[in-house]
Amino acid sequence: MSEEKRVHPGEDFDKTYPIWLLVPISLLFIVIWGWFKLVYGLRIIRDPALKRLEGPAVYLGNHCSALDFFFMSIAFYPKRIHYVMSNVFLAKWWGKPVIKGLQQIPKSQFFAEAKSVMTMKRAIKRGCDIGIYPEGRMSLTGRTGYIAPSIGKLVKSFNAPVVIVKEEGFSLRKPLWSAKSRRGKLRLDCRLLLTAAEIGDLSAEEIYRRIV
Repeated sequence: MSEEKRVHPGEDFDKTYPIWLLVPISLLFIVIWGWFKLVYGLRIIRDPALKRLEGPAVYLGNHCSALDFFFMSIAFYPKRIHYVMSNVFLAKWWGKPVIKGLQQIPKSQFFAEAKSVMTMKRAIKRGCDIGIYPEGRMSLTGRTGYIAPSIGKLVKSFNAPVVIVKEEGFSLRKPLWSAKSRRGKLRLDCRLLLTAAEIGDLSAEEIYRRIV
């Protein structure tokens, strides 16, 4: 009897939300978007070039709040983005079912992991979008923190378009050092940074400089 082919993480990722998840995810996004639009005047600015974006893409964002994943997902809904998340969440009671059920990519913070990189590559090959917060931690001040130069090599290996999602005002709404939320205008600026053709023409160092 032939051995059953092994399915690796990333090879079984879905490009779109399954039917059972589509309704609750849609309702959740509507509630979050509506609340932040009403209370904080949330604005989502999209580069017109994004309308012509085809195939899988890599979404890079600055990390300002615990809700960043939701905001990026809302900005590109109904696209489904598979996020690289810290594996510390696996220790929480909800971590494993959420990461596995929602098809996220666990990774050790601040360390390069071949396993997570391979999962990302398999997801891209399957046609899935992936989201990365290259700082690896939430910002204390709202300024973009250190980004390792290895992100340039990683992005180049994907050979997929790169989209930048920049948050403004989010770190002031609920700073890490404060227990209280604050009113203020929030803006999400989404733009196409590099096409797949440009990725092929640029070196890893040049890609890194474009990102930072």
